[in-house]
Amino acid sequence: RPMPGFRAVYAGVTIPLSFSSFNRGEVREARAFLDQSQIQLSQQRVIVSNEVHAAYDKAKQMQLKRELFSESIVADAERVRDAILYSYQRGEASLLEVLEAQRTLNEVYTNYYDALSDYAESLITLSTASGQWLLEFHSN
Repeated sequence: RPMPGFRAVYAGVTIPLSFSSFNRGEVREARAFLDQSQIQLSQQRVIVSNEVHAAYDKAKQMQLKRELFSESIVADAERVRDAILYSYQRGEASLLEVLEAQRTLNEVYTNYYDALSDYAESLITLSTASGQWLLEFHSN
């Protein structure tokens, strides 16, 4: 005892002071999440690119198909039917030939309208895939 009659009591209090909230586990988790997000983004870009390319290719094919059915093909089919009908009225053609010409004309019209419909549908698909509206509506 260094001094007589003196008692010492020591007490300590610890206060945790956070000098930095740096947690290596959270940083690794954030980096992994960032990497995963970047991979998902690149994957979505590839998917969208493929959809746009496929829709564009289909639109081009349908445009070529539509161009095959020019107005002259439909007009030619009508002229053939009218010529056979005229020949039938004069007695030079049979009713079967008239019916065959009408059936052919109906098929030409059906194929023409199918080509127009397919082309419009492909443009709508391309517009949806690309995010840009490619159609214009005209009122008569």
